[in-house]
Amino acid sequence: MNKQLVDSIDLNIGENYLNDWDVYYAIREIIANALDEKKSEKIEIVEKAEDEYIIRDFGSGLKIENFIMMGSDKATKNNVIGKFGVGLKDALSVLSNNGIEIEIMTAKYIFELNMQEKSQITRIKTLHVQAYRNDEKDFKGTKFTLKKCNWEHIEQAKNQFLIYKDQEVKIIEETHYGDILIKENSVADIYINGMKISEDKNLAFSYNIKNISSKLKSAINRDRRYVSRDAYREDIKKIIENCKEKYVLDTFEKQLKRTYSDNSYSEIKWNTVLVMVSNYIINKYKHKNVRFIGNIDIRNNKELYDVLCKSKDTEIINVSQKIKEDIKKYKKDIVEDNLFIEDSTIAEENLLSIEELDEPKRKILQECIDILKKVDFIKDDYVSIYNIKISRIPIGSTMHRQDGIVIPLNSLTDLETCAVKIINILSSLGNNSTEFKDKIVGNLIKIIYERDMNIND
Repeated sequence: MNKQLVDSIDLNIGENYLNDWDVYYAIREIIANALDEKKSEKIEIVEKAEDEYIIRDFGSGLKIENFIMMGSDKATKNNVIGKFGVGLKDALSVLSNNGIEIEIMTAKYIFELNMQEKSQITRIKTLHVQAYRNDEKDFKGTKFTLKKCNWEHIEQAKNQFLIYKDQEVKIIEETHYGDILIKENSVADIYINGMKISEDKNLAFSYNIKNISSKLKSAINRDRRYVSRDAYREDIKKIIENCKEKYVLDTFEKQLKRTYSDNSYSEIKWNTVLVMVSNYIINKYKHKNVRFIGNIDIRNNKELYDVLCKSKDTEIINVSQKIKEDIKKYKKDIVEDNLFIEDSTIAEENLLSIEELDEPKRKILQECIDILKKVDFIKDDYVSIYNIKISRIPIGSTMHRQDGIVIPLNSLTDLETCAVKIINILSSLGNNSTEFKDKIVGNLIKIIYERDMNIND
């Protein structure tokens, strides 16, 4: 029975077009379009005969206009993988150039492809689509038949999709903008709606982008093999910004610390991710003073750095100097003000010595020192209680690089308040802060009690 030719369409694609494409990239485009059309039914990918495969969906079906128009309404949708138009034409051209015979069946038409002379004068050949009427009743969807096609090409193409992975890829967290995935090996995979569009060895996780930005859409219009990080960076940042999973946030905390040795992945260096993780760390250690300390800080402030490291009230986050400067740059978006080693120091003009105090306050401090000298557990192993200065500005009890213990002026209202401020520093430097403090306080109470008894007598 002779087939009834309905139309012949010149795709204006010459020989050797996209000859650097692998066959499986072209098959990937066909599978992507089929997945977009699957509706409620799963697509079929089956071997019909040796080196002959069928890819079929049960959607609305490919139309003649899809070969003529240079795009489709898919370009405006976020929840699709492939796009009829340029992507499909590219795929058909690659398959044809590699000797694969293609037949496409829809409810109305059967499409066949071949190279024909575009003009008898130039003898240039271009790829043409012949559209024949399909007399098969009740046919639904679109069926691609690929002949002279290797099984390896089909498997390689399928492996570009999350749903066809040999082993299920673990989703760590799902967000409105996409999913964060466990990285299967040393290279992160980047997907759009489940189809792989790139690999990135410098990311901590793999990602499946779902709510696609206009920048990324424009980047995947043609050769999706070479989608750069610049195209999908903002999309991944939005996924991370909406992440709540502790495992992910703890991983980025570790990555932040690895910047100190320049051994971290790229995500933590992105401004919004850096701010988010910095806020997470501050909240995680909310009962401590978090300090982001860079390489230069340690070299220039070695004594103060050593003191802070011993303090039980301080959480040191060692970062690269570049990361520290970036945290400073975006400090307005971070919940805490005192973040750096210099925030642990006090300007000299705000410090008073014991001799500069008025008589009542000097008397309280001197009496406090005399009592603390009698406490058995206070030793000069940590810091001398004779080395004390007073801050004019309200602060918590802290350490100063040169002046040892620093307590606020407003703590010199009575003996007990002053003593507690000093003890807070001494206990924070002990090997076991809680036990050390309890022993000191117990000893102090006993001494004050005995003192008061002697005064009353």
